[in-house]
Amino acid sequence: MILDDLRITDQVAIVTGGGAGIGRGSAVAPAEAGDNVVVAARAKSHLDDTVRLIEQTVRTGLAVVTDVMIDEDVTNLVDTTVAQFGRLDISVR
Repeated sequence: MILDDLRITDQVAIVTGGGAGIGRGSAVAPAEAGDNVVVAARAKSHLDDTVRLIEQTVRTGLAVVTDVMIDEDVTNLVDTTVAQFGRLDISVR
């Protein structure tokens, strides 16, 4: 079945803008599918709430404060993800 080829279980995802609204839903969805998720946004307080929702799925969530308009922040986001999980498989922007 084609859906078997689309499974994303046990991947590592970065979701930017994941602090609230659609971004939060976009961060929780991969966790519900079985992925570990690094969530990024400019406000740490919003990220903490999203990480709690991710961890309720029994997956690992990690918050990284990031302004995607600043190159150094994006580099730090990727470097932190790889340092924590050993790889990066999915990026949702």
